[in-house]
Amino acid sequence: MVGAAPALVVGDITDAGAVGEAIVQAETAAEVLAELGVSGDPGLPASGLVALWRASSLSLADGDPVATWAPASGSPGSLTGSGSARPTYRATGSPSGGPCVEFDGSDDYLSLETPAGLPDGADAGTLVALVARCPAGGSGYDHLVQFGAAANLGARGLAYAGDQWVTVDWASNLAGESTSPRTAAAVVLGHSYDGTTRRLWLDGNPIARDTPSLATGTTRLVVGRNLTGGYGGEHAAFRLVFVAIYSTALTEAQWAQVMAHARAAHGVR
Repeated sequence: MVGAAPALVVGDITDAGAVGEAIVQAETAAEVLAELGVSGDPGLPASGLVALWRASSLSLADGDPVATWAPASGSPGSLTGSGSARPTYRATGSPSGGPCVEFDGSDDYLSLETPAGLPDGADAGTLVALVARCPAGGSGYDHLVQFGAAANLGARGLAYAGDQWVTVDWASNLAGESTSPRTAAAVVLGHSYDGTTRRLWLDGNPIARDTPSLATGTTRLVVGRNLTGGYGGEHAAFRLVFVAIYSTALTEAQWAQVMAHARAAHGVR
């Protein structure tokens, strides 16, 4: 179990059948926990977790700039920022009233050069981010988080473009359907790749898929901007509660656990 100490510690959920479906469709934390038969936050799945940054791990005061964000799990390295480009720590900015990191959409971003242990090449992997307050975007891409290299199919990332959620994998992007539009409400976004199929996830549901041949690099990880700063940086305005990276493509059952945690610990509906 990964995260703040809950009332009950459990492992990865393995029932991907009716229980998993009910958890994804639940509207309240109480309904989620009732389906799981537990009385506390199940935490994020621990299997395959190689990097996790949580706003709750930062020891800052409300309104402080975030200069260094050490991982709460894994050893990828710390995200860093400098000067006016540092995002802002909000002590009560998450849906549950807990902490988050706020990016202004103008010049804020954090980065990590040569992150260690992240999926590369055609390796399987999953990127998960709990974000909120994403405003209506323009015609370009507003980058939430991206890692890899600036080469065709060399990156993996999440962004929004207008009213669509999208993956941003450098010259090969996958957009969600109009039936799953971008919203300013708190959501859990995901990008998964199993070596063959790429999927875009929204609140535990796959909303788009295709079969590109990813060749992810290991140059850097950036939050709040694209990898290189080109095209004006394509900065995103949003609040980030956590970002997690796995070395496996999460199963539907594991996504159900992610959503159970997001609802129980962070107030996501």
